[in-house]
Amino acid sequence: MSPKKKVKGSKSKIKGLKITELKDASSLDVGIEGLTLKALCGENTPLATENLVIGYLFLEPGAKIESHHHDYEEFQYVLSGAGTLEDAKGNKTELHPEMGFYCPKGPDGAHTITNTSDYQLNILFIHSTEKGGKMPTLTWSED
Repeated sequence: MSPKKKVKGSKSKIKGLKITELKDASSLDVGIEGLTLKALCGENTPLATENLVIGYLFLEPGAKIESHHHDYEEFQYVLSGAGTLEDAKGNKTELHPEMGFYCPKGPDGAHTITNTSDYQLNILFIHSTEKGGKMPTLTWSED
């Protein structure tokens, strides 16, 4: 068995595997009716991270998240429900379970999500972020 080597330059404060559950997730209020956001890890959650924010987006039937973008890249994965995704150029894609989409940082990654079904739309989101798992800035697109 070879001895463990220290990686030079690694200054991680977070050690070892960490576990979290949705029931322990922090709720985030962004002022959108019909939207519930729960952060599983990142800043101000029970599970601190270095460079990630991960959570769930629950969008009620008929609810809409208007066009916005973030200062960090994002990946979203549809767990259940159906809806429409609109990109920065106005292109629309129907959302369905087991479908993922990537949003680059900045205005080119602007997106609108609308729940077009009679059921809750549930999406897992993953953001890269700055040190300390800080929540990404949400910037609304101009009309």
